[in-house]
Amino acid sequence: MAENDIQNSDPEELDTINTQATTSNEQNESANTTETSKSQDIQKIAKDTTQVVAKSVGSAFENATTAVAEGFQATKEVHNAAKETSSAKHELKHMQEHLAKDKQDLEHRDYVRDSFDQIIAEQEQILTETAKVMSDQSTQVDLLTVKKNQLIQKLEQQKVDDETKIKPYKEVTATAKGRLDDISKTISEAQRGVKNAEAQLKEVTEKRDAAVASANKALENSQARQLSLREELAGLKTDPAANHDAIVRLEEDLKSELTRAEQAKKQADELQNSFQSSLEMAQTHYWTQGKSLEYSESSIDAARKDYEQKQQEYDAVVAEANARQRILSKDIENLEEKIKTAKELFNNAADKHDEAQSVIDDAKEIHATPEITEQLRKSVNEQVININAKQHTLKELINGEKILRETTRGQRIGFIIVILGMIAILGTFVWLVFNW
Repeated sequence: MAENDIQNSDPEELDTINTQATTSNEQNESANTTETSKSQDIQKIAKDTTQVVAKSVGSAFENATTAVAEGFQATKEVHNAAKETSSAKHELKHMQEHLAKDKQDLEHRDYVRDSFDQIIAEQEQILTETAKVMSDQSTQVDLLTVKKNQLIQKLEQQKVDDETKIKPYKEVTATAKGRLDDISKTISEAQRGVKNAEAQLKEVTEKRDAAVASANKALENSQARQLSLREELAGLKTDPAANHDAIVRLEEDLKSELTRAEQAKKQADELQNSFQSSLEMAQTHYWTQGKSLEYSESSIDAARKDYEQKQQEYDAVVAEANARQRILSKDIENLEEKIKTAKELFNNAADKHDEAQSVIDDAKEIHATPEITEQLRKSVNEQVININAKQHTLKELINGEKILRETTRGQRIGFIIVILGMIAILGTFVWLVFNW
């Protein structure tokens, strides 16, 4: 349809359409050219900016190289100076400590040299005194140990003797306790027997009463029927029109009822007699159990009193035995405490004896080697000279470090500033590269 419309159109209309199409294409090409130009401008600006920043960074690095090198060298020199000063202080401290020890040793050797006879006399006196204390306390320990062992043997024998004495009381008490337990058990059994006998007597009595009551009830019913039959029979006999057969039947019924009444009475008597034997046996059993309970209850008080008495006697004997054994145990504890004290005195004297002997040995060694004392004195004097020289050197190092810190302060601060500035420039450059 569209192609037919175009073919059928006039030449002027076709020219107009072609002109409009050309104009539209030119406008699109112009817009594309404008957008391309803008993109190229942006890229050029970014490139120029990057080049400027790169030149600035390069210039900054180039200008800072000298300052960084000088600042680094100054910082290194200050660090080395501080390290040398610290090492000198440590060495001086070690020399002073060694000198102090040697001075102390020298003073001790001079004191021993000047007071040798007095030291020997004093320490030998201590040796004599401590040796006597050690001998006395050793003898004391031996004597006390013998006494303690004797008391231990006595205590063991006392335990055997007390056990022999206690045994009869213990057995008698156990027998009394067993008898009391047996009676208590018998009472419990008798109480159960009385209860069972009472229940049995009640059961027999109730059965008898129920059976007799049933028989008496049957007799009463028969007597009531007899009375009714007699009244009815008397009425028929006074009635002339009464049926003779009816009268005969009533008389036979009355006769039968009399027979049943006689049988009911006989049955009641027989039941009474038959239950009488069972009832008497139950009553006898109940009475027997009651008497057994009474006897047991009357004997338990005596058994309890006997047991309590035997228990008191047993407790008294045991208490006496424990008291005797406690006295011996206490005596043994006292001896052990005395032995402990004597051993402590011996050990203290032995420590003083060893210390005095050590002092004598040291004094004799110092007295026999005066050349060592003089060598030590010479060493102390040399150490004093060396320490004075070391102190002078340390003072110079401290002053030199102080001067170095003051003269290089600007270079070291500049070094730090340059480093911080370079870090800031690098950070800015990286940000521009990744964020433009």
